Amino acid sequence: MKRKITNKRIIMLSILIMAGALAAALILGPKAHASPYPAAEAAVCDYLDANPTDSGVQIIVMMMVNNGIPTDTGARVIIDAVQNRCPDHAALVYRSAQRHSTAGSKVA
Repeated sequence: MKRKITNKRIIMLSILIMAGALAAALILGPKAHASPYPAAEAAVCDYLDANPTDSGVQIIVMMMVNNGIPTDTGARVIIDAVQNRCPDHAALVYRSAQRHSTAGSKVA
């Protein structure tokens, strides 16, 4: 049986990728590098500063998906933003990713 790919599945996959990459980034520590997406990282942190909620994280992911940003790139932007610019939001992003990756794994 072939599963239908929906925006919800894409978002759940993005969040799952983000959770794993965020965990690895936090464990390995920050890297000194120039970001390829500084404006996007700044926008992520600004949005999280204004909306420090699970819904805020979901909206960021949905905006990236709706603008055609590949899931791995979107996850990398969010992780780099949280790791390098607004580490105070790391726990929020990680909890949101955990919450939605668990919810997305249930098969109906």
